[in-house]
Amino acid sequence: HRVGASALYMAWAYVALRAVHSAVHLTYNNVIHRLSAFALSSVVLGALWGLFFLTRG
Repeated sequence: HRVGASALYMAWAYVALRAVHSAVHLTYNNVIHRLSAFALSSVVLGALWGLFFLTRG
């Protein structure tokens, strides 16, 4: 089974955004910045699930 490039990029974007969320939490802990990283990662994860369901017909 092969993974498409878009799914791979979205997966890595999700990991990077979760790392940003953790870094903000562990350093200066600005809630707005943390929420932004969390919300963006949730959008990316939702898009990844959407791509999964669309390509697995």
